Amino acid sequence: MTLSQQNAQRCGMIPEDNPPEFVAKHLSPYEFALPYVRGKRVLEIGFGDGFGMKHLSGAAREVVGIDIAPDNIPLARAKYPQENLKFIRFDGIHFPFEDASFEAVISCQVIEHIPVANLLSWLREIARVLSPEGIFIVSTLNLERAMKPDNPYEKSRDHEMEFTPRDLENLLKKVFPRCALYGLHYRLHHRLFRRFKKWGLGRRLPGPINFVKAHFDRVSVADFKITGRNLHKAVDLIAVGRA
Repeated sequence: MTLSQQNAQRCGMIPEDNPPEFVAKHLSPYEFALPYVRGKRVLEIGFGDGFGMKHLSGAAREVVGIDIAPDNIPLARAKYPQENLKFIRFDGIHFPFEDASFEAVISCQVIEHIPVANLLSWLREIARVLSPEGIFIVSTLNLERAMKPDNPYEKSRDHEMEFTPRDLENLLKKVFPRCALYGLHYRLHHRLFRRFKKWGLGRRLPGPINFVKAHFDRVSVADFKITGRNLHKAVDLIAVGRA
């Protein structure tokens, strides 16, 4: 959610509008977060249609979401009516909560939309609403992987800043000194299917025996792994920060 999108009516990833691989990639940080949020009061910053909050709702005591897009609120409320979910619109800068209101804060694919001049104040606002031993989980694309020598790359026009692992760690440690960095990777079997698809097998094989298409039709979070190794090769970055 960008601060420049304050007039947008709706923004964020809608699962039913996207292929399973794309959805699973975006859902993976929430799966990773489940052990961290169990039994806790959680804040999500930039919830889109609320799919991630729904994923957390089975583990967390309560999940509160804030988003700047006005139509995201009724959309999320209609799709996910669980009693422990709450969806709130906010101005994108000042969080409408008292100090130490949450035990965990999560924000996925949002930090790259925050204007650079506001990044530190945004992180400090997150630290403010966290309890003393609270955790902050953030995900974003991995610029180091995106900028391959043989793959011309242009920053998304919707992104204010994109991060290499070092960039993200250096920024977060200014507010969250205890910071651990992880990377989202394709599992081996899924990498093989991605190679098959690149070779065109997903188009050339007849429908009934098209095992490549069948695989991509059912991609899930099980086809991804999150590890602290080989961060330069990670599809996305995930950080866990503590004050």
